[in-house]
Amino acid sequence: MSVEDPRRVLREPFRAALDALVLRWAGVCVLAASVVICPALCGAGVHVEHLFHACLPIFLLGFIAVHVIWRHPAPRPDGWQRAFEADPSDARMTILVGGVAMAGVAAALVAIFCPMGEPMALAVALGIWLPILAPLYFGAIWVSIDCSIRRLGSSADASDRRFRDYWRDIAIRSPR
Repeated sequence: MSVEDPRRVLREPFRAALDALVLRWAGVCVLAASVVICPALCGAGVHVEHLFHACLPIFLLGFIAVHVIWRHPAPRPDGWQRAFEADPSDARMTILVGGVAMAGVAAALVAIFCPMGEPMALAVALGIWLPILAPLYFGAIWVSIDCSIRRLGSSADASDRRFRDYWRDIAIRSPR
């Protein structure tokens, strides 16, 4: 009779959730960076560049809307704690990637205003974009954190179920 390691059974749901969070946060950062970098690489004119830059708030709004519309109730609030107990190095890496991704989005938002050399053009752009981008950015941060809490809470439930199933299967297989 082969018995698998119960620690691995506990870790698997958390590793899958942490991997999914890393991919999601890295994707958000890459999309935000591409909105800023693509016009410069393509040699787009100023008017086309502004259209590219307008995509960033639309992307952030869509990111927030998708997560708010399909928001599930959090099964439990201790998902991050359980993830750190199950796999501390992956949990730390996930938090690091999330922080870098949010900093990357902030850098992309700031980079939109870098080509503007004239102080008046910069002031007008900031007056228009800052009231739009700041709430969207903080909303995206809230959604990212909320999503990670919900995802890891579901993983904690899955881990508990798998652990109960593991011991139930051992009890069924063991001779009496």
